[in-house]
Amino acid sequence: MKFTLFIAITLLVFTVQSQQKNLPLNHELNYQFQQVLTSTDTLGHSSLRPYIESDLRMKSLNTVMVDSGLYYYELTQKLFKEHLLEIKGEDFRLTADLLGNFRWGKDLRDDFRIMIRNTRAARVQGDIGKKVSFESFFYENLVKMPEYIFDYATSTGTLPGEGRVKVGGGKLDFGYAMGYVSFSPNKNVNVQLGHGKNFIGNGYRSMLLSDYASNYPFLRSTVYLANGKLKYTSIFAQLSSITRLPESTTPEATFKEKFGNFHYLSFKPGSKFEIGIFEGGIFKQYVDSVGTVPMHFSAYSPILGSSIAFNGFETENNVVLGLNMSYRLFRNIELYGQVAADNPAKTKFGFQVGAKSFDSFGIKGLYLQTEMNRALPYTYSTGSGERLQNWSHMRAPLAHTYGSSFNELVGIAYYEKKKVFGQIKLVSAIINGLGEGYQYNIEFPDEVVSGDPVDPVTIYNNVQELTIGYRLNVKTNLTGFASIRNRVHAEPEGVSNSAFIYLGLRTNLNNLYYDF
Repeated sequence: MKFTLFIAITLLVFTVQSQQKNLPLNHELNYQFQQVLTSTDTLGHSSLRPYIESDLRMKSLNTVMVDSGLYYYELTQKLFKEHLLEIKGEDFRLTADLLGNFRWGKDLRDDFRIMIRNTRAARVQGDIGKKVSFESFFYENLVKMPEYIFDYATSTGTLPGEGRVKVGGGKLDFGYAMGYVSFSPNKNVNVQLGHGKNFIGNGYRSMLLSDYASNYPFLRSTVYLANGKLKYTSIFAQLSSITRLPESTTPEATFKEKFGNFHYLSFKPGSKFEIGIFEGGIFKQYVDSVGTVPMHFSAYSPILGSSIAFNGFETENNVVLGLNMSYRLFRNIELYGQVAADNPAKTKFGFQVGAKSFDSFGIKGLYLQTEMNRALPYTYSTGSGERLQNWSHMRAPLAHTYGSSFNELVGIAYYEKKKVFGQIKLVSAIINGLGEGYQYNIEFPDEVVSGDPVDPVTIYNNVQELTIGYRLNVKTNLTGFASIRNRVHAEPEGVSNSAFIYLGLRTNLNNLYYDF
């Protein structure tokens, strides 16, 4: 939070029309962004998000968040088409918006449990000249969630994608911030310093690096080579557990930390095919018996292959390799897939295969997607002596929502016409494990500790969700919506069946994953 506020304050001192900002990391908007990329003969690389709006290879993406409608009154113009505040100068631009997520709902099966969400937020964006942009968000939240989400938050101390929570009176109270500074010295180079998330892949989920976990401080550099056919990205991230240090000179001790180093090289020889090579490492920064320790020198390397070359797959640092592929079939269909290799010697792999289509069956605005994800037992976890370096941040997986040892099928149908939209999402998963978490919970070590219970466990999870709504303002993605979600969760202890109905108003700029 302090990191983000520092960025905003520093930039407001300088305060300038450019387009180095990130496009929102939101699935519904990304359906439209990706349709532009797949329906045109472009070399725009689509597998690393968020996209940068100034990228000349993706300049047509800017049209997605433009409202061409005619509004005849200043008030309606402001509400439905513009930013709340916009200041322009010869070489600068500053905008500000109030954001929110307000919803009311009930659990139709759990004694009509009432659910609320009260999120107040603000966003400031700015452009300095043609090479520098910035963005800063702050969210304050008070929520009463469905019981399974509330149980998750109380057991882990965090909400997926949103961070640490305080529990009181059956409600969750929490705040979080995000933001970045983006600098492009020329059309082939971009550097960002920020506090947020990154996503690698073409699917709804990612088996490599997703936006499921909380925000984290990062430094990201991107370079285009070979006339845009090669794109290389290096991300350095300060990650954390949620276990506090044993001693502190402050009233609240800080957490045990770890460091993330992620490299991604994508190659797009033409407009149809893209392939990417991923290398990620989680590096040791803390040892219980010693305290904070120096990181291995390879943690500072921006070179793809250096982490695996100097560390192997699993020593005191945890390295994951991956492959991402996509292919455009015909004009409007894209096939995609991923392979994640955590430690081949222990058969720790993850897989993804999927397909998506735009303007499906000739119906303009109809998006269809189907995806299968699988992770073998213990993938993303580490040995018992290095458990802090598992593939997580703030107790949430950095890759797939379910952690490991699962098979999942996802189906999505989304349709939008003249700001009215509807979405049906189906998620079905089978999770296998031992005892109370071995194999599937990546916080557990990748072998059973002597004396722990190891009875086989099979968990079935099915979620069906229908959402309909109206997009009120494209600048902030302000939408009014109604949603119903049904969840059936079966464990050896029993079956829980819940159905939730929501009504709300939200500025939908980030992904929140409650389909687990």
